[in-house]
Amino acid sequence: MALCQKFGRLLIGAEARFSARTDVTNISTSPNQSPAPTQIPARLPYKAPNAFTLFIKDQMTGQRGRVHEMGKILSTNWKNLSEEEKQNYFKRAKKIGDELRDNFEKLTDGQKKELWDKHVEKMNKRRKLQMKIKLNKFYAEANRPKRPLTSNWVFIKECFEKQIKPIKTRDKVNKFVAEMGQQWRQMTDAEKQPYIDQGQSDRAAYHKEMAEWKRKYSNEIRAWKEAEAKAAQKARGTQFTEAFEWNIDGDRDLNENEGPEILKILSIKWKNLSEEEKQNYSERAKKIGDELRDNFEKLTNGQKKDLWDKHVEKRNKLQRLQMKKKLQKFYAETNRPKQPMTSNWVFIKERFEKQTNPIKTRDKVNKFVAEMSQRWRQMTDAEKRPYVDQWQCNIAKFRVELAEWNQKYASEIRAWKEAEAEAAQKARDTQFTQPFEWSIDGDRDLKEKEGPEILKILSIKWKNLSEEEKQNYSERAKKIGNELRDNFEKLTNRQKKDLWDKHVEKRNKLLRLRMKKKLHKFYAETNRPTRPLTSYSVFMQKCFDKQTKPIKTKDKANKFFAEMVQRWRQMTDAEKQPYVDQAQCNLAAYHKEMAEWKQKYANEIRAWKEAKAKAALKAKGTQFNQAHFEWNIDGDRNLNEQEAIQQMILDDSTHLVEKRERSKDDDRDEDKADIQRMFLAISTYLGRKEISQNQRIEY
Repeated sequence: MALCQKFGRLLIGAEARFSARTDVTNISTSPNQSPAPTQIPARLPYKAPNAFTLFIKDQMTGQRGRVHEMGKILSTNWKNLSEEEKQNYFKRAKKIGDELRDNFEKLTDGQKKELWDKHVEKMNKRRKLQMKIKLNKFYAEANRPKRPLTSNWVFIKECFEKQIKPIKTRDKVNKFVAEMGQQWRQMTDAEKQPYIDQGQSDRAAYHKEMAEWKRKYSNEIRAWKEAEAKAAQKARGTQFTEAFEWNIDGDRDLNENEGPEILKILSIKWKNLSEEEKQNYSERAKKIGDELRDNFEKLTNGQKKDLWDKHVEKRNKLQRLQMKKKLQKFYAETNRPKQPMTSNWVFIKERFEKQTNPIKTRDKVNKFVAEMSQRWRQMTDAEKRPYVDQWQCNIAKFRVELAEWNQKYASEIRAWKEAEAEAAQKARDTQFTQPFEWSIDGDRDLKEKEGPEILKILSIKWKNLSEEEKQNYSERAKKIGNELRDNFEKLTNRQKKDLWDKHVEKRNKLLRLRMKKKLHKFYAETNRPTRPLTSYSVFMQKCFDKQTKPIKTKDKANKFFAEMVQRWRQMTDAEKQPYVDQAQCNLAAYHKEMAEWKQKYANEIRAWKEAKAKAALKAKGTQFNQAHFEWNIDGDRNLNEQEAIQQMILDDSTHLVEKRERSKDDDRDEDKADIQRMFLAISTYLGRKEISQNQRIEY
């Protein structure tokens, strides 16, 4: 009864969401009352094709060419059509539009809302893109001044222009920029000063030109801002309720109330229902629960497992969120000390408080933070020293306060850690095999097995089956294969192509993964030299090795790395020099070992490159061929099977001959097994095609 009442609450909540009045004590809906029809908007959240669109689609099938040229030709052809031919296209377009409208009217309100929201999101995205294109066009026509380069980019540009050989590919450009960035960070303040002066001079000239440009085009800029605000207001106004008004009993008071207020209204409405009305909702809830349970029982074990895993993942995520909220509430109630800001954020906060004009929008805040960060990186160590000292003072004070807080609330903190560990253990225990036992012949030994062990057990069980049981599985497999083949033949060529592309993509991904695993195995077997650490990583590793207490949790590791990064940035070039020298020494030794390794395994490396190129060529060759999938046109099934079978026999026979030449022992059992495998593959391949017995004999 409690379960039924719970489902009844959900159902009354779903219906009362659209039927609650301002006076929550008056009940205007009942379980037997049919809701009024939902209003359909004048503009549906999809675009039905028109006659000209259908004509273009028919004409463009199998055609290639530039869009603009083909558009002019098709437009001329459309004008030359007779009225009768155009009328046929109009009828087809009207029929498709009616079908789309009928399908849309059959959807639930939730599905309509999701469809409308997607349509609005797509429309707003296209509108913003069009606005951005027009704005960029206006900037180009009005010769808007371009933002100058910063000091480090002035240095990179100068080095780029000094290059003798042109750098064309993106990878080489990224590599060059990374090298120049590393060189810039290693430069002294005196070396950086000319580029800083040039950047400041360019910025001053930019601000002067920008002020003149804004003064010159003030009316146009004002018009653009008004248009942008109007577009943003229109985007906010295209909500679902605008097109699909909830017209059940004319109630609108739930639009202004959300969250807890709605729950209060619905709770009062539920309490004011009569026992008969509550019983009707309980019966409906019980009926829905029985249907869901029956549908769940019809699923396969794999589908049940997927459904259960999704449920467990969602529940664990919700539990973690609830635990996090409770923990934050506990921190607020006990006045836990807050982590102080780092030195650069102390500087940014100070500059932010000195601003005369308030910075309100997120974009302006992000822009301000980016400018202050750039300015922080250009400051000398002497200029940064006051903020670093303030941060060190704050962090020392924070640690003292945190130690006192930990000592004061030691028992509560221990209770929280135990609850967190218990929740994590509970999340690990809620696996699929716990509530849904595999009931095949009462076997339970597969629970503790994984991977190859499971395959061995299943292989032994298969061999122990009788011929009749194997025949049943073969018939089931054949039946499923025929159903899949029939469903595939019913698809359009476009759907077949999409399915084939997904299959090729998945197969190529698997091939690349296998190739990568084999390559890593080859590297491990041949002791390929490992790339050495950079100077910064050498410093981090040395500091990490000096730690007396082990750093186990991810939060502590992130905190440690953040502190080391801050410390590395504050070091002078003289302090960094030992780590730079060690990294350069390691890199020189690595290049020397790498050259010896490449010379030693030159043949193997060449073979790997050829195999990789062959795999890439094979991946390019597995494209969708429309002729291979037109099986249901005039009964044509000639896929050149004879060549495929001959190639299969040739490959397997060549393998047997090479194996016979390599082997000195007359191992006839193993040869027999290989021959059986070859003919089993051929018979399996032939069994998938509808061919005559004479063709089988010929093959």
